[in-house]
Amino acid sequence: MLLVAGPHRLAGADPSGQTTPSPGTPTTSRSVRTRRRYTALLWRKTVSAGRTTPLSFDGTQSYLEAPNNPALNSNYTTVAFWIKVNALPVSGEAYPLSFGGWQERWKISLPTHGKPVWTTNNSSGISDMDAGGGNELVAGAWTHVVFVHDGTNDLIYMDGVQVATKAVAGTMNSTTKPLGIGYNAVDGGNFL
Repeated sequence: MLLVAGPHRLAGADPSGQTTPSPGTPTTSRSVRTRRRYTALLWRKTVSAGRTTPLSFDGTQSYLEAPNNPALNSNYTTVAFWIKVNALPVSGEAYPLSFGGWQERWKISLPTHGKPVWTTNNSSGISDMDAGGGNELVAGAWTHVVFVHDGTNDLIYMDGVQVATKAVAGTMNSTTKPLGIGYNAVDGGNFL
């Protein structure tokens, strides 16, 4: 299951919080829930009636994409999700999530060393920070990760513990790119 959240309201959500699946993803359901300026976008792959399993990416071509929405371009952001990798990248880096990439807004990447990296592009420039030593993702284990830009700092949490912080003042830049889930939506590739 994947959760993307921030202090904003997603336009087009009906009061029940249900929307229709994105075109081209017939086995994927999407629900949007809005509570007191908090929006969550939950993705899950339907296996059979009433049962779901987490999304799985093949590392070479599978991904999801959510269309850009102005409400997602807030000045500050929090991104949270559960992740389990089967193996760390052999070379380069994989992108669990990217919204405008490092070039325009933010990306979360996973290099060969296994420490999640939070890259933000904001009014004071581009910031890059990894989760730090001892905070590598472990193949086969579920980890809850949270990435924050609060206007003063960039922060990374793993399983509820703050593991990294960096002073980064300023508001997030906007993007017109889609939200890439499991790949780099700006340049393509970097599949998870």
